[in-house]
Amino acid sequence: MIARADGEKLVFVASAQMGPKDERGIAMLYHFGERSAKGWAVRPALSMTSDDAVTDALSSAQANARPSQDLSTLGFSTNGVTLGPPNPVRGISQYISSGVGSERWISAPDPGMTPTTSPGAVLGGTPDFSTVYFLSAARLTQQDQTRSGDGLYQYREGVVRPAGVLPDGTVPTSGVLPAGYSTRSDIGNQLAQRNAVSRDGRRLFFTAAVGGVRQLYVREDGARTRLLSHALGAPTTPAAGGIVDPFDEPDLGVGRLAHGYAVATPDGSRVFFASNDALAAGAAAAPAGETNYYRADAATGTLTYLPGLRGPIVAIDDAGAQVLWMDVDGSSARRLMLSTFDGSGQGTSHMVAPSRPTVPQEIPWVGTTADGAVWTLGSRIPLDPAFPDTNGTGQVYRFTVDGGIPSTPRCLSCLAAVTYTSHANLTSFSAGTTENGDGESTKPVINHTVTQRSMSADGRRVFFDTRTALVPEDQNGLRDVYMWEAGRGVVLLSDGRTPKPSWFHDASESGDDVFIVTAAGLDQADRNQSYDVYDVRVGGGYATTPEPSCAGDGCQPPVEPRRPASTPRSDRPAEVVSGPSDLQPAPARVAVRRVRRDRTGATIRISTSAAGTVRVSGSRTVAMRRSAATRRSYTVKLRLRRPVRKLLARHGKVAVRVRVRFAPRSGKAVSATVKTTIKRAR
Repeated sequence: MIARADGEKLVFVASAQMGPKDERGIAMLYHFGERSAKGWAVRPALSMTSDDAVTDALSSAQANARPSQDLSTLGFSTNGVTLGPPNPVRGISQYISSGVGSERWISAPDPGMTPTTSPGAVLGGTPDFSTVYFLSAARLTQQDQTRSGDGLYQYREGVVRPAGVLPDGTVPTSGVLPAGYSTRSDIGNQLAQRNAVSRDGRRLFFTAAVGGVRQLYVREDGARTRLLSHALGAPTTPAAGGIVDPFDEPDLGVGRLAHGYAVATPDGSRVFFASNDALAAGAAAAPAGETNYYRADAATGTLTYLPGLRGPIVAIDDAGAQVLWMDVDGSSARRLMLSTFDGSGQGTSHMVAPSRPTVPQEIPWVGTTADGAVWTLGSRIPLDPAFPDTNGTGQVYRFTVDGGIPSTPRCLSCLAAVTYTSHANLTSFSAGTTENGDGESTKPVINHTVTQRSMSADGRRVFFDTRTALVPEDQNGLRDVYMWEAGRGVVLLSDGRTPKPSWFHDASESGDDVFIVTAAGLDQADRNQSYDVYDVRVGGGYATTPEPSCAGDGCQPPVEPRRPASTPRSDRPAEVVSGPSDLQPAPARVAVRRVRRDRTGATIRISTSAAGTVRVSGSRTVAMRRSAATRRSYTVKLRLRRPVRKLLARHGKVAVRVRVRFAPRSGKAVSATVKTTIKRAR
């Protein structure tokens, strides 16, 4: 899930029907949500087909999607399928979409060339995606037919052009990579982007191995390329030793997501990289085992040597004035450091935290305010001296910077006399893949390529989820969502009582809107016990809504709203994004599977969007009824009536039409019809 800076629009995934015009109810597909005076309105981001393979390929786990900054458009990849003409290839392709029926195939090859399928990912572009940059291993233009490695492309106004172009206008035959990637990066992971595409979409930073040596370049406005890793005093001469990825050394103390050749500021004005060569004034060739670090001005190509850096860069602030890095001194002594640099590269360095070599050295997530005054980290290194043992789990830390000097990090997710068994997470991109065997579901990875806001712009509020009960109201022993606020401490945002975990996903820039995913009925009308998206208005409570009228077999007694005592109520209530205001119980989704042929019937598979009752009936089949306590998928055997079985024996096949009626526990019953032909077994 991704929220726009003002908190008025979302991109998220859902596995239920979104609004009266959404007939699908298909698992984990992308939707747009936008707030209006009447509440939240939700619409699907992608079209749907009857092809189950397409459904699976467009699910959030496969599509590797990236939205535009204004959240008007979604960039995504298909996986082994085609969305139809003009793309004839059932393979991996890149698309953009602004809603149902608007999908555009952006990885289409030049006319006359044969479409091919290759891994790739949308990297970014202009705020509205009128220009899009993407990575693809396919060769899409006549200009890059001799390329053997990955390629970078620009899509604009229906035209695809190579974007990884050298200053002389050629495309490197060995391929190119986004500057935030290294040869160890995973395509599409979010930190590997490291601002390879600038916020305004005008600059693309990339690397290419030219003559067997990797160099750093910037492409501007899709029209010109500048060499950045150039020799001292020779802006058009590549550095003899090129650039290096400092994370290629074994276990340098940061998570695998941080591997990359370079990191740029969000506006694309500055980019940081490492080289063993002397490329700027004051630098000398790096001794064995050491590396030089440089800051490049993207507009001029001017390089500045940064003598205070002696280890891999973990993160930078928006201006590129402050750098968080790992000081590697020997095989195990790794200190987390913060350096502040002026325009000439002169600066000061201070230790944020000493090494703790006995615990996993991993910092999977870092965030900072634009001015670098406040930093938050998800770290497996215990950074707070008050909590020296976190049992190897990742916890949430915050520190401030005054005059270039960092304060001692404070653990926001820690509690005295607690044995930690799971991570606290600042983002929906989870650092771990399990919850250490505690039986809790793995946190859903909604988004792979965009950084969510885990901290308000002023740094006074930090949002995270954790399984540790930080307040008495958290009683379910499962993952819940918290806010830490300066001068106030931790506040529980989910209800802390529902028997299912809840997760933080994003927040508005001000932190006044916090978007969580929970199965708790925080709104009194939300009674389906399925996961919904809620907008928790900070400073508010949970809204109560008038009790709906109760009629019909599927009506259930009202559920009392659950409200944590630690969240004060006000006139700014939580709002349901994908809940009762726009969420209708999903219809039964029916797909015919010939699981087994025999003389008595066939087998169909039924998926329901919530708890309820399913009835299957038809003039030629025996009626049957199934009840489901939760949303589920299961198979149902269609048994032919005796006269129909005789017809099957006589004619060898018989047409069957069945009606599947799904009555959820709350909401309107819906139906689906299935037609199939049952053939006599041979």
